[in-house]
Amino acid sequence: MTPTIVVHSTPAEFLTAVAEAGGDLPLTNTSLGPIFELWAGVATPAGASAKAEEAADAKLQLFVTVWDHGELKLVFSRLGWRKCDLTSPLPPSTYPSLAPLLSLLASHLLALPPFSTNPSLLRSVVGPTELVFSLLKAWPIPTAEPKEDDRLAQQTLRLLSLSTLPPPAPLPAGHSVSRATEKNLTPNDTTSLCKLLDGFFSWDADVPPVDRLPKLLDTLRNGTLFIYRIGNGEIAAFVNVGRPTARTIAIRGVYTRRESRGQGIAERAVREVSRCYLAATSTEYNFAKEPPAWDEETRWGGRRAVCLFVAEENPKAFGAYLRAGFTAGKEKWVDRSLVGVEPGSW
Repeated sequence: MTPTIVVHSTPAEFLTAVAEAGGDLPLTNTSLGPIFELWAGVATPAGASAKAEEAADAKLQLFVTVWDHGELKLVFSRLGWRKCDLTSPLPPSTYPSLAPLLSLLASHLLALPPFSTNPSLLRSVVGPTELVFSLLKAWPIPTAEPKEDDRLAQQTLRLLSLSTLPPPAPLPAGHSVSRATEKNLTPNDTTSLCKLLDGFFSWDADVPPVDRLPKLLDTLRNGTLFIYRIGNGEIAAFVNVGRPTARTIAIRGVYTRRESRGQGIAERAVREVSRCYLAATSTEYNFAKEPPAWDEETRWGGRRAVCLFVAEENPKAFGAYLRAGFTAGKEKWVDRSLVGVEPGSW
């Protein structure tokens, strides 16, 4: 049977195909999550320069699946200025056997606009190392070496996941974890969160110091921010979730203020947020219909698994997440860009 490549016309069609094939897993969360958010009407456009907004791929929406003998093998997606997300629902031990399909995928993509006229507009690809390198090996534009000041591209990422309900975190007296909303934050809380966001983004040299309030308000409106309060009521840390799919959700950012570090706060916060999603009743989705109403406690309702990325170069965070109950996959993930183009955004 000849392998089949399907370019799906809508997010609903794409999400339904992957879900029905049993492909909605932590391994495919990066490919599915942004498309799920688009379907749900909460997608946030990825940032780009003013010049880039006029590029041929500024509004690109591409949802692709690759099948062989009726089995889903690869998932590829791209939204506007985001990086291309390449994943597979198969065990990483099978990745070497996918090289011919990745070459076939590259040929198919090169026949689609805008890549058919400008292959460099692939820009960047994120995914398991073996899959990304196999796809880029078949691409006519060479891959750039990561820049020294691009810490994210320099890092080796590991995917961690949690699918069983962990025990409650032993919160000290007066400590709490809750979902933040515009209604339950005081002006002082808002100021504290803006400072925490500034600290979170300060590691990235490409993100200049800016007013964090708009970013905070967007996050609150999407209902994706959880806060950790200590005994005096101050906010000491946050956990930001995102990339929801029908079965999974990702922890996308964890940050503890400097004076509260070394006390196990990040581990407890991540554990409690994960418990919120794993303990809640799972939401059933019919992608042909309207998205369901918000869940007050979690925003997205229950999920079968929570996942996150951590850099191998950050052993403290790695250890904290393992203690919170997460397990690490053996595969390593990379972010690679093409030579001579502005990279996509996470």
